Amino acid sequence: MMDHQAQILHALLAADHRYVSGNELARQFKISRPAVYNNILKLERCGHQIDTKKGLGYCYEQSGYLNSQVINHYRTTTYPVDVQTFDTLTSTNDFAKQFCSSRVVTRAQAFVTDTQTSGHGRLGRHFYSPRHSGIYMSITCANSKSGYHSFWFNYNQHRRLCCSGIKTILSPSRFSG
Repeated sequence: MMDHQAQILHALLAADHRYVSGNELARQFKISRPAVYNNILKLERCGHQIDTKKGLGYCYEQSGYLNSQVINHYRTTTYPVDVQTFDTLTSTNDFAKQFCSSRVVTRAQAFVTDTQTSGHGRLGRHFYSPRHSGIYMSITCANSKSGYHSFWFNYNQHRRLCCSGIKTILSPSRFSG
């Protein structure tokens, strides 16, 4: 079950840039109007930009950080991939390898982070991956021979392109041979 913050975020994303009243959210999730307001404040503290207009309610604008719920909402493909986001990882590639070695991987996994403290490519070359300057990710796909295959992407683009970059990367044509 989703917590109220996740439910409210989902409702605002589903409204597709339309305002949703606090009373409507309170009624829908069976919580008080002040609880809706407090959850909106928590979402804003997490980096979500939500416009508030008296008499209209709340409207989701964008996120200032990587969030799997937002990424999944804006994806344009139904390719089965689980997206996991992090503020910081040592290396998305190392995390992907560790993740796949500790469980059976039946779906593609995308590990996305804002910064890496020990980022490196598949040949082990170190690269600088500072906070708020790119999208760093590794994607694993189920592979019948070795169990998984890991590959990585490094996008040094403006943060507002986050969702569009990930939509492109996660399109089915990227995985066909």
